[in-house]
This record gives sequence, structure tokens and C-alpha cells, in this order.
Amino acid sequence: MFDQIDSALYGGAQQNLPTIWCALKTAARNSIPVLLAGIGVSVVSVSSHAKGVYTSFDPSGSTLTYARSISKGAIAGWYEDSSYIKHGFVRTADGTIASFDPDGSVETQAQIINTGGAIIGYYWTMDEVMHGFVRAADGTITSFDADGDELNTQPTGINKRGTITGDSEDNAGDTNGFLRAVNGKIKIFDVPGSIATDPTSINDLGVIAGNYFDTATGPSHGFVRAADGKITTFDPTGSTFTVPTCINNAGVITGSYNDGSNPASGFVRATDGTITTFAPAGASGTYPYTINDKGQIVGYYNDSSFVSHGFVREANGKIRVLNAPKSIQTWAKGIDSGGAITGEYSDTSGVEHGYFLTR
Repeated sequence: MFDQIDSALYGGAQQNLPTIWCALKTAARNSIPVLLAGIGVSVVSVSSHAKGVYTSFDPSGSTLTYARSISKGAIAGWYEDSSYIKHGFVRTADGTIASFDPDGSVETQAQIINTGGAIIGYYWTMDEVMHGFVRAADGTITSFDADGDELNTQPTGINKRGTITGDSEDNAGDTNGFLRAVNGKIKIFDVPGSIATDPTSINDLGVIAGNYFDTATGPSHGFVRAADGKITTFDPTGSTFTVPTCINNAGVITGSYNDGSNPASGFVRATDGTITTFAPAGASGTYPYTINDKGQIVGYYNDSSFVSHGFVREANGKIRVLNAPKSIQTWAKGIDSGGAITGEYSDTSGVEHGYFLTR
């Protein structure tokens, strides 16, 4: 999901936006602090690189490793083998790594792990159809499709109860949101007036955050869906492309937005609806991925040389850079309740590895 949108958030991209999901990269621009200050973005001075213990890892046979999420020290993600085939993996807190694929999979991408050790993701079959899966802590994998008429199913969030959200594409090419209960019952939903609804995260209270499109060429707007089904839409001021990426158990949402002329910036939406925008000083595109219950946000930003750096933003707004040792680029993707962080980095040969960071 988060690696499929490369150009959606910068400079008024006008591709068929409902087919784009929610990963966030952008081209670097000059003089970004001045530009962002002009649109009311808080440009934060970045402290020295965050100190801690970095542990690099790769599943056996991996040529590229992508760590996507972390919970209680356990990490889920996917890797690519020497034949360019993708497989899911889970790295337990003791460092043991197990790879997996649902039956019939030709490629697998594991995405989110919850506090109980259940993992969601999606996989492709030979007919090029995408299916969802949930892998229980004991390794049992259950595949599912949002509806019999759906062509592709993409889970994007799971809470501690095992309730899953995501999006699915029907035979008409329309994208709808779905909610899958623990018993497997699935409910399809859409933001009123939308032509495409893309949930991205669900918290333990069943509150969902995501984005939607109301026209075929955008803009994208944010939404939050309460457990009772009530939907509230929102956008940072001036946004032409809003993509919430994560909601924590307090209902605080983070994500990225673009105003149509400047690179993407990060935002935090409080439970009362107040939105605070931010960007590290010198950033030419800021992409938050995950927020934990302490309000700590991880993600990455691009500098003026197109180099990506991970970051962690504390609840008080202080931002620290994350650069893995001997890396040329670093991306932060997940942070758990204890503050442990995961993501990937590119070494001096351009090969990407997973990392586990304790601070």
C-alpha cells in the first residue's frame, strides 16, 4: 500500500487519483522552509540524530527487506527474494524471523501486526487478483475477499480485537471501504458523495481513518468513521490532497497533505478536530506513517538532495532524525507503545534492509 503512490502528493498531480492508495513520496524542492512558512506549516528545527541501538535484519534469502509495522517488539513486513518474488515475514521480539505465504499466493505483502500478534496483508494469485489475509499468532492464515463481486481486496488496518479495515475494488472499478469483524462478517461502506473510499487505519475502539475522492481527478480528502458508522470529513487548510495514515487509540490522526503547489507536509489532527501541520527544517516532503498512544509519530522526510531520512516526532512537537548506521537513506514505518521503531534503510550498495531501533 504505502509504496504504490510515488507522485500523488506533490504539485497538483492529476492522474486518476482513485486508483492511488496512500504511500507518500515527493520530489525535492528548493527553499522549502520559506515556502512552507508561507502556507502556515510549522517548520521544526531538527535535533541531532536520535541515539539508540539499531539492529539490522533480513529474512533468509532476502535481497530487499521492507519492515512495515511493530507491536510489542514483533515486526511484520515483506521481502523480495532473488527471483523478485515477494513474501511476508514476521520477526519476533527475540529476533527469530519466519517467512510465510498464503496458499495459492504468487506474491505476498504483510502489512500490520496487532498487539495479539495477528498480521494482515494481501497477496496475488495467478489470475492477478489481490486477496486479503489475516495470519493468527499461531501461524494459521485465513484468506478473505470483501465481497463476492469484488475484484481486489486490500486490508490496511487491524485492531487488538482483530477487526480489520481496508479497501476493495468491485467489477465496475469502484473502490469501497470495508470493515471485517472477527467472525468474518464484512460490511462495505463509503463516504457519502465519494467515488472512492480508502480506509488506512483502525484503532481499538473501532474508529477508522482514511481518505476519499469525490471526483476522478481529486482532490483527496480525509475522513474519520466512528464506531457507530458516523463519518466526519476533514482537510488541513488549503489542502488539495489529504492522506491520513494512522489513528491511535485516543483518536489522534496523523498523515500527509499537499496544497497543490508545495511538497507534502505532515499533520496531526487532535480529537477535537484541531489540525497542526509540521515539517522538519530543510524538508522537501514530509511523510508520517504511524502514531502510537503516546502521540509519538514516525515517518520520513526528503531533503533537498532527494535523500530520505527517518524521523520521530514527540507529542510536544520535537523532531529527531533517524539515520541507520552505514545507511545512505532511512525510512521509519512503525513505532509501538514502548517507543521501539522499525523501518528500512538503504546501504551504500543501494540494498534495503530492515532495522529495529530501541532508544
